[in-house]
Amino acid sequence: MKKQILTAALSVTVSLSTISLPGEPVAAADVPQQRNCVGTHYPMPYTFADIRATMDKKFGKPNKNRVWQAENNDAVWDAWCAVTHSTALAELGDKPHLLTDKLITFPEDGSTAYFRFDSKSGGYTINLMNKSNGRRSEFKVHVKH
Repeated sequence: MKKQILTAALSVTVSLSTISLPGEPVAAADVPQQRNCVGTHYPMPYTFADIRATMDKKFGKPNKNRVWQAENNDAVWDAWCAVTHSTALAELGDKPHLLTDKLITFPEDGSTAYFRFDSKSGGYTINLMNKSNGRRSEFKVHVKH
């Protein structure tokens, strides 16, 4: 009886997973490309002031339109890692999308951050809404042109 149960459990496990045998190549198209924050250890941001200080340190002061200009998509992604306390995860490919939340709300002041893979001007973008002290003002992080 134990052998029958073990055999049944093994067959269910095998049927629910993909198996590749040693020496059997796995096609690159079968493995989804992912992007994560491995190697970053950003502290948890609690307010817009926390995020602003981090972005100022990374990119300098924002321009007159309240935009921090990043060198490339990698720099914007690193900024998103700072926003998410190094927990962001995305699946790339034809239609990139976040596997973790794309809208983050900061607990102390209600400010929000939203990630987009593309924008009219091109490249990754983070929209930040400052809601501290009863004000509402929008800031962005995106790739400079």
